[in-house]
Amino acid sequence: PVSLSLIIGALIVFTVVGIVLGILSATGGKIVGTVVDAVSTIIPYKNGMALAGYYVGVFGLIPCVGLILGPLAVIFGIVGLRRVNRDPEIKGTGHAVTAIVLGGIATLLNFGAIIMILVAGFGFQR
Repeated sequence: PVSLSLIIGALIVFTVVGIVLGILSATGGKIVGTVVDAVSTIIPYKNGMALAGYYVGVFGLIPCVGLILGPLAVIFGIVGLRRVNRDPEIKGTGHAVTAIVLGGIATLLNFGAIIMILVAGFGFQR
């Protein structure tokens, strides 16, 4: 089981990241050049589609939720990857590829589970 302190810690981290991203987007990423460059290699704040696809892909691994979030993660990842290919300064290739992979896994697992449930359900009706 997941402990409460782990959940609270994750929420704090996500909150801090959200605040940093908000500041960076509000200032146009012009806080300090080296800090912004360092942050952009870890968090692609200029490539929102890759970042959103990454988070949607992670949450898409939750059973049943992945039916909707899995395909969305794949779409967001592809759009984010296309943005990186057009402008390499944006960064976010890793997040985009991760979004595509996690979204594909989530989609396959969720639809596979539905097919297995349907097959098992029809098997018991005989």
